[in-house]
Amino acid sequence: MKQYSTSTTFSQDHKQPVSLERDVINGFDKDPIVQKVIRKFAERSEVGIKKYNTTLQDNNDGLLKFLTHLQEELMDATLYVEKIKEIIDGK
Repeated sequence: MKQYSTSTTFSQDHKQPVSLERDVINGFDKDPIVQKVIRKFAERSEVGIKKYNTTLQDNNDGLLKFLTHLQEELMDATLYVEKIKEIIDGK
């Protein structure tokens, strides 16, 4: 697996590093829900990078493996939906 190393992204003027919080998330200051989801995506990405030692962009597992991961995630989601339905129904 490819070793992942963090690189710094710079603003368009190349004078200061881009800050996820300052430059990306706060750019959506009209909608706190969007800010919350962006933070969660960023946190999830960090978990994945640490777990797989690569970014999704640099992951070369191939289409079949990506589809298998997606299928497994959707199966998990279906289980959560069923559990939530049981809770709502009081079972």
